[in-house]
Amino acid sequence: MDTNQTANLERMRKQILDVISSSPSGGFRRVEVRRHLGHVDEAYFKRSFQSLVADGSLVKKRGGRYVTKESVSLIRGVIKVHSKGFGFVQVEDGSVSGDIFIPPSATGGALSGDEVLIEIVDSDDPRGASGVVKSILRRGHEEFVACLRPGSEGYEVCPLRKELPGSLPLVDAHDQEALRGAKESDWVLARLVPGRRENSPMMAEIVRRISKSGSVTGDLNALAKEYDLPKPFTHAELRGVEDLEPLTIPREDMTSLMMVTIDPVDAKDLDDAISYQPGEVPGQCVVGVHIADVACYVTPGSKLDKLAQTRGFTSYLPGRTMPMLPGELTSDKCSLREGQVRLAHSVMMTIEESTGVVLSTRRVHSLIKVRQRLSFEEVERHLHGKPGVTLSEGVGEMLDRLAGLAQTLRNRRSEQDLFMPISLTEVRVLCGGKPVRVVGLRRVEPTIAHELVEEYMILANVQVAHELLDRGIAGFFRVHNDPDERLLSEFAMQSSMILQRKKPPQFKTRKALVGFLRQLPGQALHDLLYFSFLRCLPRASYSLECTGHFGLGKIEYCHFTSPIRRYPDLLVHQQLLARDLGQHGRDEQALYAIETAVNALEQNLDQAGFAASDRLKLRYLSSIHEESPSTLHEALVVRAMAAGLSLYLPEFGLMGFIEREQLRGGVWRYEAHQFALVNQRGGGQRYRCGDTIYVRVRSIDVVRGELNLRPM
Repeated sequence: MDTNQTANLERMRKQILDVISSSPSGGFRRVEVRRHLGHVDEAYFKRSFQSLVADGSLVKKRGGRYVTKESVSLIRGVIKVHSKGFGFVQVEDGSVSGDIFIPPSATGGALSGDEVLIEIVDSDDPRGASGVVKSILRRGHEEFVACLRPGSEGYEVCPLRKELPGSLPLVDAHDQEALRGAKESDWVLARLVPGRRENSPMMAEIVRRISKSGSVTGDLNALAKEYDLPKPFTHAELRGVEDLEPLTIPREDMTSLMMVTIDPVDAKDLDDAISYQPGEVPGQCVVGVHIADVACYVTPGSKLDKLAQTRGFTSYLPGRTMPMLPGELTSDKCSLREGQVRLAHSVMMTIEESTGVVLSTRRVHSLIKVRQRLSFEEVERHLHGKPGVTLSEGVGEMLDRLAGLAQTLRNRRSEQDLFMPISLTEVRVLCGGKPVRVVGLRRVEPTIAHELVEEYMILANVQVAHELLDRGIAGFFRVHNDPDERLLSEFAMQSSMILQRKKPPQFKTRKALVGFLRQLPGQALHDLLYFSFLRCLPRASYSLECTGHFGLGKIEYCHFTSPIRRYPDLLVHQQLLARDLGQHGRDEQALYAIETAVNALEQNLDQAGFAASDRLKLRYLSSIHEESPSTLHEALVVRAMAAGLSLYLPEFGLMGFIEREQLRGGVWRYEAHQFALVNQRGGGQRYRCGDTIYVRVRSIDVVRGELNLRPM
């Protein structure tokens, strides 16, 4: 568009706004605005009017009349649309308490993730305010990944993200050229297209083919594209990394200290080691947490720093890892390999062994040499006295002392901090072979070895947070806000249903909540209740403000111990290094934009990880079902509702659903006062939260991540 066209459009926009601003309170219809303007270029008028509506300058009211945004009280927010058509808008500025309910007829064509302007139409409803979408400011998903499938009227695409509609018709559903070379069941990149008429449903067009579906590689390629995960480093990005030299800074030689790394057996980025030595005073010891000194290689503003900041974190998907930093650093120069001298950033803590009290701390840049690399499994076997673990001289005794002190530290945290005792069994996807395929699932439960490492990492993070605050060094703190009281009440109610108790527990104090969590029953119900509890908690995040960590019960906390795979940790290292060198680190103003970016990146990676895990688990379950369709699976009822039963399958770590019509033995009706689906034939048969039910697979939709079941 040339300068004259732009000027003409801006002039037309101003004329339209002037006309509508002079209108009575009810506003003008578009045809009335056109009549008031007289003889004008029709194309300019149409484009200018549409742009004013699109950017929210004009708001369409009932009866098709338009008014300026200044004449109505509009609120900006992001909408989440339910599969049944209604939605909720989360208000960005906090001006309205709670989310705004949007009826199905008032969404204005908005889709989940869209940024919208809404008008409150009922603020007196005790259930919460309701509103109407007046305009869509920005689409949350202009482009999206989907699977190509045949529909009732030609081809359609089924979006991978659940928040988008289950299917969208293609604009040219019968045109082979419009498929861009894609075939049925292929993963494609698609783009949203407005319907052919005003208020008609959204459509889609294919941008390009991504890959064939049905394989681990194809599914991961699709997920990587949908969630914009980092690609492998290019040759240009890797140029010079092998020859990279670290910054020079005085270092303390700690190569004679006995220390070990404890990591998963297949880990390559070994970024933390632990040492133990007796203190100068009887009853005291010195524990060292030694972290790879990545900041000496990755300086603020450098090419590597910009790459790390863009990636934010190392992305771990089943069968695929996308590192934050190049392998030359993460697996070599900065990896704390057994028997090799490495640069470290060490936190040395003098601790009273009987109480776990930290008496003093010093942080130093150091030279270290790991005595032995250990896996969690090896440490666990040793601590339980099982044979088959070969340890270097003195390492076994050191592990025993570290484990005993770790238990003391944990007991102290339990009493003083009242940390939330959340210990979930994780079901991990195992991939292998060529081509890569899902070879099985593994249940990973918290162990003494994991708790040992966790205690010392937490302790080091706390000490560094203290230093940041005491010395006024700008950096990121790890913060976790208190849960909303309403959500805690809902958790209490759900707990009473799962445990089938008449009265819900009371969580008036932190001590009461922690006490309830500590005494949860057996494994399956235990995990189910923890899942419910986690849903009522806000996300932890990174912040320049130190506002405390609800989950840990800490007032001051930061992340310091994983600079190889988390940019916030690396930034804290960089800020400390700058101070140690007598330089000025980045100020708070420079860090604000990074804070917003890393929180968004972390949330996106979490969503990608959940999506990948669920879909590969469904692929695995689908293969079991194909081989043996009659296989029974144990499930727990998470929620009973009028539509059916929401279930959790502990064996797979998956959620599934049974439609009410699939339940046998009579007519089933949801009884709200019992929170149960009840058989109307009598006999006391019912399903409610916490019940065990045996099911078979009815259908699996890997694209949408949906599992439909039927009872035995």
